[in-house]
Amino acid sequence: QEGSPRELTTVCGEDVKEMGGALGESVTPTPRTPKATVIGEIALPPLPPSAHDPRLSSLPVLLVDDSMFARMGIASLLQRLKIPFVEVEDGSEAVRRVEGGERFRLVLMDRNMKHLDGELATAQLLAVIREAREKSQRERQNKESNLPHDNATECPPSTTDESRFCINVHTETLNDEEWRRGVEPLVVGLTGDVGAEATSAFHQAGAFVCLQKPLTAKDLRTLLDFTKVLSKTEN
Repeated sequence: QEGSPRELTTVCGEDVKEMGGALGESVTPTPRTPKATVIGEIALPPLPPSAHDPRLSSLPVLLVDDSMFARMGIASLLQRLKIPFVEVEDGSEAVRRVEGGERFRLVLMDRNMKHLDGELATAQLLAVIREAREKSQRERQNKESNLPHDNATECPPSTTDESRFCINVHTETLNDEEWRRGVEPLVVGLTGDVGAEATSAFHQAGAFVCLQKPLTAKDLRTLLDFTKVLSKTEN
């Protein structure tokens, strides 16, 4: 049954108040929170800004698992999607490869392995990369500090006379080798028991997220798409 004009006005007024405005006022819609990407029961956290760097497309994925069958399942999909990857069967080998200068955009890291478990391997390989990045920064600073004053960056007038010339290292664009040396991959921990202990261990080691294994083909594609490994043309 249709209501009277007074009844309709009352209803509309109540609706407007619920939306945060008064009758007769324009109401700005509340922006909706983007829907989280979920794999299994785990909501993926936001990507760090570095994950959007287009230069990452030149780096492969690293698959670390002591189970040949687990590696085969993931490797098969990566091959079909034409995504370059490297596979190793232990965390210690993953660390050695990083120490040898190899860099990766994404690491799929099993937890329980024979020689070096996943969370320890994660912490060690990230530490190797951070040390390499700091070394590059020190080398650049030493190089810049040896420049004649004519090539140095003059500091603002408020700077003391003792440091009238300052070297602005961080504003310079890193060359490709310096950038590559300091690239930290997104590490995704994989375990058959995604409990609080496993999740905490991986997070404390520096992993991006910890997921339940085995990953289905659908979940793996979701992860690759979310982490920008899977290009739009391959979806």
